[in-house]
Amino acid sequence: MVVKNRVKQGSLLIRRYKQLVAGKKGINARQTARTQAVLENLNANLKKLRTPSETFSQMDMQELRKKVDSRTLAKFRFETARKIRHQFARVFPKAKFSLISQTFGKSGERLGLVMVKPEMFAYANQVRKYLNTLGFEVLLVKNTTFDKRTLQLVYGKEFGAYPEFPIQAANLISGPSKLMVFKQKPVSELLHSTPFIKYLERHDPKAHTELIVKLKKETPPAVFDKLMKGAWQEPQPGTIRKEVFYPKLNELGVKNMTGLAQLLDPYGYFRQRIKQGAKTVPDVAYYQLTSIHCPSTVKELFNDVDALLTKNELNRLKKA
Repeated sequence: MVVKNRVKQGSLLIRRYKQLVAGKKGINARQTARTQAVLENLNANLKKLRTPSETFSQMDMQELRKKVDSRTLAKFRFETARKIRHQFARVFPKAKFSLISQTFGKSGERLGLVMVKPEMFAYANQVRKYLNTLGFEVLLVKNTTFDKRTLQLVYGKEFGAYPEFPIQAANLISGPSKLMVFKQKPVSELLHSTPFIKYLERHDPKAHTELIVKLKKETPPAVFDKLMKGAWQEPQPGTIRKEVFYPKLNELGVKNMTGLAQLLDPYGYFRQRIKQGAKTVPDVAYYQLTSIHCPSTVKELFNDVDALLTKNELNRLKKA
């Protein structure tokens, strides 16, 4: 019975797809975005239900994408993630969100969160040591493996907004990530004690002053993200990407995708991007193998915590 229903659903989606490609009137942008989102989720498994001639080719999907504004699709996916959270909130009402606020602080001033992605999972302990040397006390360390639900909850806004995000999504579900919760420092302390701030003070006093003025108005999660994570392409001195991850990626051979780095590119994606006009392999690889995730706003922090931590873990952290 379940299989028949799924086959029926596949038939309905195929009809809608043909209407969209044909440019049928009466289908607005939101309907188009919704249909594309469903199609993309369904397409990977559709071959189990339909004959090859009835599945969607890559060219089909490209034609459909041309008819969808990326911002509309990104908005739809974000709204979908929010609806999922609301559905869970009916089962676990506002109590969990209240607990998150109490545990991490209303503005994220009490605790912070860092996640090491699968490609650098083996070096997660070095991140913990680096945080400890800078005076951040790590209170909880756990492994977490993404599934479709957690991908949507944590990265829902990325789908559609960034056409290449599915590559990162595939990476996230391919193995475990390492989650760390640490005691956060006040903004005033972050602005005087982090290595990148000290580097700027010595080498570019003007930029240092401007950054201090800008970040004084920000919340602890935003300041930590700005000063500790590091930009993906050229990470700043003293940041986690610069001091821990990118040296390791280079050791693996990411600069030319040789040696062990080839295991991170089983389908030749990075090399193919070079042929299509990307300047260097690292430009492509670092954009996809970002190594670390830090929430950059209080809203994102609470959203990540809701998706990745249980109520029992929150209760333990609340007492820490």
